[in-house]
Amino acid sequence: MKRLFTFVIITCLLFSLSACNKRTQDVTIQDVALYVTLMEFHTSIGTSYLYYVDFEEQGFTEIVFVHSEEEFFEGNFPSDAIMVWPSLFSRLMLEGMNSWIQGNEDRIDIETYSLSMPLTVSDTIDDWDNVRSLLLSISSITPTCVQTYAFNRYRSIISSELEILGEAFEASDIDVTEYGFVLPFSFWDFFYGYEFYFDPENFPGIDVTGRQVIFVLYEKLDEDIRMQIMSEIPFFVEQYRAELRRIEWDVLFVSPYKAHRTH
Repeated sequence: MKRLFTFVIITCLLFSLSACNKRTQDVTIQDVALYVTLMEFHTSIGTSYLYYVDFEEQGFTEIVFVHSEEEFFEGNFPSDAIMVWPSLFSRLMLEGMNSWIQGNEDRIDIETYSLSMPLTVSDTIDDWDNVRSLLLSISSITPTCVQTYAFNRYRSIISSELEILGEAFEASDIDVTEYGFVLPFSFWDFFYGYEFYFDPENFPGIDVTGRQVIFVLYEKLDEDIRMQIMSEIPFFVEQYRAELRRIEWDVLFVSPYKAHRTH
C-alpha cells in the first residue's frame, strides 16, 4: 500500500507538470516526452521516462512515433531521434481512458479532441497530440484515475507471468534464494524504481533493482527453456528487451546490470 501511495504521488506530480505545459500553445519536445512518460511507451533507448532525459546532452532532437517494435527495427531513422511505440502499460492506459469516457460522457465531449470512441492503439501514435490533450483533460477532472487503472491491471498481468517464470526457475534448479528472493515472486520484486535490492555477494558494491536481478536470473535459463516459455511471458520478455536497449544507451545512469554482465 505504501508503494502504491508513492506511485500515486509521483503520478500526481507528473500530471501537474502536464497541466502546466498544456497552457503553452506550442508543443515542445518536453511536452512529447512527458506524454511518452505518462503512457510508458517503449522506446529505442530502453527507458520510458523520457521526461527525465537531457535531450541536449544526449544529442537527441526529436521523438518519432512508430506502431511497433518491428517497425522500429525495420525503419531507417535519424541518429538524433528517439523512436517510441506502445507498451502493455500504454494499452492499459488506453483501456482506462475508454472506460472513464464511457462512464463520464456528460463530463467530456470527445469530439472536441477530433477523436471518436473507442480510442485505439493507433490513435495513441497517429493522433498522439489529441490523445495527449484528452488525457490531460481527464486527469484534470479525476487525477490519476486512468493511470491507477492501468497500474492495477499491469500488476495482475505481470504477477501471472512472474509465477510462470518462477516455475521455470524451480524446474531448472535455479535457486533464487541465493539472490534474496522467495518464490513465488511478488509483483514488488519486479516493479522497477521502488524496491531497491542490494546483494554484496553477487553484485558487490552495486545497488540494483529487483527487476534487474530477475533479468540476470532469466539469462541463467537454458535457451531452449526460454524459447518454450516465451509465449507465456510476452510482457516480461518485452521488458527484458527494453532493459537491453537501456543498457546499450546508458541513458539515466550507468546500468548496474551492465556492470554485472561485463565482469
